[in-house]
Amino acid sequence: MTKAVDYGKDLWMLLAPTFDQATALDGFSGYREKGQAFAGFIAAVAGTMCAQIGTDAARAVLEATAQGLPQVERAALRVVKP
Repeated sequence: MTKAVDYGKDLWMLLAPTFDQATALDGFSGYREKGQAFAGFIAAVAGTMCAQIGTDAARAVLEATAQGLPQVERAALRVVKP
């Protein structure tokens, strides 16, 4: 991983507890609702990324991320039970 990728991962790990707490407090902790909350979050991030780095670059980032999902280091992930 590059330093920037590590930084982004670490930033999410700091933000994740707040996201989890907010979704639970606002009634979005069910499997379906939590997934939809993630979808909204990811869509907002993707839109911002398009505006800041350009649509082609953002698409490349999203495609590379999707391709790398099976190779994510499992030790760095937290288990969330539906």
